[in-house]
Amino acid sequence: MTPEPPLPPTKARGAGCWLIGCASIIIAVALTALGLILPPFDLPDRLLARSYTPLNAGAPELIHASALRLAVSADEASADFALKITRNSAAEFRADSPDQPLWLPAARDAMPADYRLLSAVYLLESRGAPPSSLSIELNHPAKSNRLELRGWDGDNWRFIPSSRSGDVSTGKADFAPLAVALFERPAVKPVVLVSQDVRHDLNSEAIGVATILSPAGLRPTEQGGLVGSLAPGGDNDSAYQYMPLIRNFLDPQALDLTAVESILGNPALQMRHIDQIRRLLNVNQFDGVFIDYRGFSADLSEEYTQFVHALGESLAQQGQRLGIVVAAERSAVGAWRGGAFDWPRLGAAADYILLRAALHPRDFAYGASNGVEALLRAAVGAVEGHKLLLGLRAGSLREAKGVLTYTDWHGAFAPAGDVVLQADDISEIGSIEPGAVVRASLSGYRLRLGFDKGARTTYLEYLDQDGASVARAWLTDAAALRHRLDQTLPFAIGGVAFDDLLALERAAPLISTILNYKSSQPVAPDPSRLLARWSIDAADGPLDQIDTKLDEGLVLTLEAPDGNYAVNWSVIGDKGVVSGRQGAVLPLFAATPTPTPTPTPTPTPVPRVVVAPAAGSGASYGSAPPPAGSIRIEIGGHVTDTGNPRAIGPMRAAGMTWMKKQERFSWRSPADVAPVISTARSHGFKILIGAVGDRNELAQGGQSYIDAFTDWLQRIAAQGADAIEVWNEPNLDREWPRGQISGLAYAEMLKLAYRKIKQGNPATMVISAAPAPTGVADWPDRVMPDNRWLRQMVEGGGLNYLDCVGAHYNEGIVPPSQTSGDPRGDNYYTRYFFGMLHGYISITRRPICFTELGYVTSEGLPNLPEYFSWARNVTLQQQATWLAQAAALASQSGQVRLLIVWNIDFTHYGADPQAGYAIVRPDGSCPACNALAAAR
Repeated sequence: MTPEPPLPPTKARGAGCWLIGCASIIIAVALTALGLILPPFDLPDRLLARSYTPLNAGAPELIHASALRLAVSADEASADFALKITRNSAAEFRADSPDQPLWLPAARDAMPADYRLLSAVYLLESRGAPPSSLSIELNHPAKSNRLELRGWDGDNWRFIPSSRSGDVSTGKADFAPLAVALFERPAVKPVVLVSQDVRHDLNSEAIGVATILSPAGLRPTEQGGLVGSLAPGGDNDSAYQYMPLIRNFLDPQALDLTAVESILGNPALQMRHIDQIRRLLNVNQFDGVFIDYRGFSADLSEEYTQFVHALGESLAQQGQRLGIVVAAERSAVGAWRGGAFDWPRLGAAADYILLRAALHPRDFAYGASNGVEALLRAAVGAVEGHKLLLGLRAGSLREAKGVLTYTDWHGAFAPAGDVVLQADDISEIGSIEPGAVVRASLSGYRLRLGFDKGARTTYLEYLDQDGASVARAWLTDAAALRHRLDQTLPFAIGGVAFDDLLALERAAPLISTILNYKSSQPVAPDPSRLLARWSIDAADGPLDQIDTKLDEGLVLTLEAPDGNYAVNWSVIGDKGVVSGRQGAVLPLFAATPTPTPTPTPTPTPVPRVVVAPAAGSGASYGSAPPPAGSIRIEIGGHVTDTGNPRAIGPMRAAGMTWMKKQERFSWRSPADVAPVISTARSHGFKILIGAVGDRNELAQGGQSYIDAFTDWLQRIAAQGADAIEVWNEPNLDREWPRGQISGLAYAEMLKLAYRKIKQGNPATMVISAAPAPTGVADWPDRVMPDNRWLRQMVEGGGLNYLDCVGAHYNEGIVPPSQTSGDPRGDNYYTRYFFGMLHGYISITRRPICFTELGYVTSEGLPNLPEYFSWARNVTLQQQATWLAQAAALASQSGQVRLLIVWNIDFTHYGADPQAGYAIVRPDGSCPACNALAAAR
């Protein structure tokens, strides 16, 4: 038997297994080491995906320790997306740890300044493709209106729009955060925005309260451009931010929807519009811009949001700010919403979000359902609080049948009517005897004063004859306004905005209140205490005063000498008269066979501190300048040189803010206007360039010359001119080619000039050429009457291409209030200030800019040339007085935008006696400067 071969040695087989085992161990150790040096630091998690929870259509949410819930929508769920949540307490987050994510120190260092971390910080690690948005619910108890949910995106702690219910903050992030936490926003020094309409004048009090001054007047066009001119008076070198307001309306009741919807619906027009806005800001060195586009279709909400994002990014590159006015509307169930305005996305793109809401005074009651508290709670959840401005009204409100309309204090008392007098014994000529009983009352509604404790607002109830309430006026006084301002403080929003502060005559108490709010002074003004004051006045002054309640009449007996007396009624507050009604005359005469009351002087039956004489009274304005405060429009003067100290000092003393300099264009050598503009601005003046062409070159060159001339105007605008008057007196052959004088032809030039000027600088005011006041002269081919020329310009469509109608008034020899009696005898309408103003307004229906207004006098100079002999009797004092009166009357008319005095410092005195018009006289004196300064 052959023996079986032996088995292979066990040792050899064991060595092979040992080698395999060793290799396995080495691989395991290597994997372990790799797991230790790579995030997320947990090898089982890395190898087995333990602690990562998929979020997909089948399981769209993840809840961590009942404190954090994350969810994705079903249509955004990714098959491979998974999350792991690690909770760090506030202390753990602030402490260094060897196993912390690499990005955590940067997140810790970038914590928002002065923000307080309230909750734990939840670190989110993910696998797979993240969704475009992630819903987040964070449960953390906190009692504050300044809570913000924020997420770390690797570079910044980004605001996550959210709402708060109980202890739960619910929001949606449009990015994949690496960490989320709840913060408390710090209180801030509130911003106060004051917007200025073109018809409102600036004053030092309003400027002193404004953090942002926002002048209106510019509007978008269907082509993506800008039209209009800004409200005057602001300064981009002042302490406030100077941010113009672009709106798609002049009157909010007449919105220009076509322009906005054309821009939003066309990406190319959007970019052109953005370019126009950028150019506006750069040329004028503005700090930014506010956009208030209303009424566009909700279907364009996405396009509007994209436009705002593009504009915001463009301005941010230039270091400029963007503000957006958005609607705040109440839904059918009372919740606040933005309508076509996507608050969260707009808030991410803009620096300021101004909330525009129709608010009732009772909305400001604490705890009011769906009132201001609810609005602000919704707003701070959608937009970072420091960006929010709440739009408020400084004026009062009238409420009738549930409809609110805006009014002022005088308007609030107007329904009370005027003073009426009743007596039992009245003579045939309407007089009463001394000692007779007279009953004084008001002819309108009875007034009952009340106070709403919740709204903290004083109101007037209008009562009919049966004592039933027919309407109510809510009076905004210091107490009511401070209460409304204080409503913003718990939410630490950016501040407030007023669009009517400059429109109020009685704004001083409100401005003081706003200043206290702005400086965090806890002053709580008392509600207004109002009484009726009945005053009995004689021709030489008051006789007696009696205070009553607002709804009380007056029974009086008057023992006094024969004469006419006045019974006046005023509303008296803590600081004097706040309103007054038309008084009534009380003729008091003892019984005689032939009473003759008429020669007795009659006192003024109107409660006024200063009684202005009526326009047309003539002589009443001939002796003294108007009282202080009468001039409320911007005024300036025509100068020989914008750097001439002989002009600068007197102009400043007169309160002038504009200079006019005439520059002439020649095809061969166009004037360089940049030094003229920069010099005027360096001395603190705005600059109007009177741009004049050459009549002969125009005749020879035709359209080619007009193209070159308007290109020059575009360059002047781009160099920073505040206003341009396009040509000068084109109704005369000394300025326009003989035989070609035509308002229609000028309108065609003006159309091209307007477009190019606005391309150069949308903020430059375009003033049409002032025609020469021609009197009755009408010489074919050489002189066209100014009114006929104006009508032709209007017929040619020129009104669509100007911001202001130019006018020259320089032939007056009677006071500006006088409307008849000119000694020249022809009574042509331009002989009189009001004749020209009303005549031009009746033709154009547009604001007037007097680019020349002056009175010539030869006092201190040789006799006037014969052609100006009509003014030989005008004195230097009359020149001063009449200029101040003209400026006051222009201001009071509400129809004049700008007044330029012709002239300041001209010295030529020949056939054209320019030095006779100059208000700085040969000896350096300036009586007109003193008169103008006294009337400001």
